[in-house]
Amino acid sequence: KRSSRLQFAPNSGNLTITGEVGAATGNFSGTVTAGGFATTGGASFGSDLTITGTLTAGTVASTGNITAAGDITSNSDVRLKSNIIGIKDALAKVLKLNGKEYTMNGKDNQIGLLAQEVEEVLPQMVHTANDDMGTKAINYQNMVALLVEAVKELQQEIKGLKGTA
Repeated sequence: KRSSRLQFAPNSGNLTITGEVGAATGNFSGTVTAGGFATTGGASFGSDLTITGTLTAGTVASTGNITAAGDITSNSDVRLKSNIIGIKDALAKVLKLNGKEYTMNGKDNQIGLLAQEVEEVLPQMVHTANDDMGTKAINYQNMVALLVEAVKELQQEIKGLKGTA
């Protein structure tokens, strides 16, 4: 049953939950399989977490891969936002970014951006972890809005060159 008082002993091995579990915080070292999992604090998993229902969490961090069979979405409802303004000079910002090829975690042929470079242009797109290294991560999902506006700016330039503006 869902309970904020449910506790698990660290390093206890595998745990199977047929219903839902809710927790303020939790540390699990084995494999956790749950129908649903909710955390208002943090939960760390030393091995695997399999959820067949819903995962509700403030923050989910993974040192491995995250795979979803369905969609991963982010709330974007206008009713949740304030101080809404258009993105200015989107193309100029995109032109300051540099795509890279690299090796990361032993995996060759990776493609992406470098968080430190993105942070210089778009600090709101970079998150710095509260870890020993201050590891930086890029919110690639929010990059889409910038790219949409940059394409619009390019389209206006094309129309101007064609004389159809």
